[in-house]
Amino acid sequence: MNNNTNNTNNVNTSNTVTNAATNNQVAPVIVYKKVRSKATIFLLLVIACLFGACYFFNKEKNDTINYYKNVYSPINTSEEKKLEVDSTLVQMLYNRVKTTALEDLANPEFDDNLKRYLAYRNLATDDFYRSTCNLFNSSNIKYFDCDDKNFVPYAFKEESLMLKYKEIFGEEYLINHASVQLGYTCLGGYAYIPKRKEYVQGNCSKNDQELISVEKSLDSASSTDDIIKINEKVRYFQVGGNKIPDTLKNGMYTYTFRLDKNFNYIFVSKELIDGRG
Repeated sequence: MNNNTNNTNNVNTSNTVTNAATNNQVAPVIVYKKVRSKATIFLLLVIACLFGACYFFNKEKNDTINYYKNVYSPINTSEEKKLEVDSTLVQMLYNRVKTTALEDLANPEFDDNLKRYLAYRNLATDDFYRSTCNLFNSSNIKYFDCDDKNFVPYAFKEESLMLKYKEIFGEEYLINHASVQLGYTCLGGYAYIPKRKEYVQGNCSKNDQELISVEKSLDSASSTDDIIKINEKVRYFQVGGNKIPDTLKNGMYTYTFRLDKNFNYIFVSKELIDGRG
């Protein structure tokens, strides 16, 4: 009797364990699968909505940028756009690199010497400061000398000239540091002193004479893609019977500027495109 009772209890206990095990294993799995399935669908819907929102946002943004670019910006990827010659942008670019009759006569080629001079000419007033004649060497800059007893020179740092040079001609170009002077004239007049890392003003001992005159005017300007072209009419005239050098040509010149990666228009070239003037 006791044995049967024990056996019955064992069977019941075994069934209870089996049922409990069954309940503990099967039920949670079913619930887990349902929750995971719903969560996955919800997550996919959220991701799809986000991608859709990003797509439409970027499309609207690009459409807006293209609209303003075509309407208000000189950057135009589709066709050549005419620019007003008296616009701020055209005037700024042109004034950076245009030259006078005396500058043309002293340095007719658009070479490194002229580029260094133009960078100096575009320096801000705040870049200059009073200095001394220490280490000034007159042999490096003809017709200029520096004597602290009778002359207090101005100076500017080589870094200031380097930054202005890159602003006008591009970040990838390195300036060739040397004295700032066009030809053997009084134009420029700053001796480069490497040990001081400064350009120091000299006192010019000669007078430059106006041997020729010139008329220059802006004819037109245009932009295509990231390029701006400015056309300039040039005509030289004799002064006092002085002959105009063969290196100076009348005609139409084109200045080309390119938008760099810093969104700054840098000078590329100056070319004579029509020499019939």
